[in-house]
Amino acid sequence: MTQMIQFMAAPLVACALLAGIHGYLGIHVVRRGVIFVDISLAQMAALGAAVGIIFNLEINSLSGNILSVLFTFAGALLLASVRPFERIVPIEAFIGVLYVAGAALVVLIMDRSAHGAEHVKDLMVGQILWVNWKDVTTEAIVYAVIGLVFYFINPRINAISEGAVKNGDSKSRVFLWDMIFYALFGVVVTVSVRVAGVLLVFTYLVAPAIIAAMFAKAFINRLIIGWAIGIGISLMGVLVSYRWDFPTGPAVVAAAGLFLVIASLWKWPEMKRLRATN
Repeated sequence: MTQMIQFMAAPLVACALLAGIHGYLGIHVVRRGVIFVDISLAQMAALGAAVGIIFNLEINSLSGNILSVLFTFAGALLLASVRPFERIVPIEAFIGVLYVAGAALVVLIMDRSAHGAEHVKDLMVGQILWVNWKDVTTEAIVYAVIGLVFYFINPRINAISEGAVKNGDSKSRVFLWDMIFYALFGVVVTVSVRVAGVLLVFTYLVAPAIIAAMFAKAFINRLIIGWAIGIGISLMGVLVSYRWDFPTGPAVVAAAGLFLVIASLWKWPEMKRLRATN
């Protein structure tokens, strides 16, 4: 048991940090109805990393990180700029195209790399089992700074997420706040992809937020439930990974799926009654 704690401590703390920041962002994503925004921005970060690999930049180097951030900012700018089209085309359509285009470009770029297949796997699934305390410290600092910024701007971001935009707010001001939200989101995603890969990052964003939405309406209640679910799937995934020698990232994703099924079955009778009364 002691050996397991020593070996899995850093990955578990990394998972808990991921659950914390993505649990908050996930609530906004679900309320905005842009479910796949995280995986799209994560794919843009992966695209930046892929371009860096072609230019012989180390994935965790300063230059590599800056390149990923720039690609993620480009994706954030695009997503913020398409809001005027949402009455004609759902924003999810733009998000989907951004994701598949980014994924296709990663495959094309990595096809020119000697270890392309392995790099693609690392970018998608991640290597969270091998995360070290230096990585965890960097993750914690970035998330703490971004979390503090979100703490101060949350009322405005929350108003836009709920559609409660004031009549005096100009389109340019809404665009500015959207850009700030997606830009900060992009920084978080860039760091998260380096630590955990695209799939695990998406899981921490969506699964806890969906489950929280099933059981609570108030923002703070959803946040607490989302954090609890995030910690729960982290513990289950890491323990299963260690006990049966499974890859940690996919194990956590599978645990999230299990939690979502259990929550859906729990709420199903209530949802059925509500549907019948309506």
